[in-house]
Amino acid sequence: MHFQEFFTDSPLVRKYVSDEGNYEKIIKLYEEKDADTPLFLFNVTMQNHSSYSDWADYDNFSPDITVEGSDSKLLPAYLSLIRLSDSAIQNLISYFEAQEEPTIIVFFGDHQPADSVVRPVWKLNGKDDTNLTDEEEALRYKVPFFIWANYDIKEKTIDKMSANYLSAYVMNEAGLETSPYQKFLLKLRKKLPVLTAMGCFDKKGKYYESALESPYSDMVKEYQILQYNNLIDTKHTVNSFFYLS
Repeated sequence: MHFQEFFTDSPLVRKYVSDEGNYEKIIKLYEEKDADTPLFLFNVTMQNHSSYSDWADYDNFSPDITVEGSDSKLLPAYLSLIRLSDSAIQNLISYFEAQEEPTIIVFFGDHQPADSVVRPVWKLNGKDDTNLTDEEEALRYKVPFFIWANYDIKEKTIDKMSANYLSAYVMNEAGLETSPYQKFLLKLRKKLPVLTAMGCFDKKGKYYESALESPYSDMVKEYQILQYNNLIDTKHTVNSFFYLS
């Protein structure tokens, strides 16, 4: 595990370690590892953390994106930070694209920005975030992800998948052996591709406010038992960091 002290020489954006600096450390760890030893990293970036109103207090960042039709000061700052993130991940992929060792990068968001950033987006679309339907509210918990490899893998677009399935899905796509628990998750995903505390979507796209009140309640109850066993009862909680509510 590596914490703030590991990044003392990394460039900052505002007061946070930049994504570019973060990825430079990933490359450093990769280049310093034994050539015959695989490297697994679960990496959390901090560059785009709030607040988005204090950027003028720093001399290392200034928003360079404007939003027509909005007077928000926070949204342009957030979008400008995302632009820096796009550039940083492009550089990281370009590096591993040139490496011979088979490498997979899984990139996903853990949450959307605060309501203060999203509210102007709702307003530009003629909506009020205080009066959303359940399905619209569920969209506040939707984040993008991608899986990239420096070798040939089948390209596909996944419309909906909740984060609890991500580790099992990646293991399966990588051709690695999956545990009985992960096999169960892959089976459940075929029935309920999105399963969260906010509700669920079935394979036909139908939304249910409660998975326990859906036609798949028996399978969801089984999942609750297996998840508890995987997180609490079992000593080996592999990939448990993905199972977030």
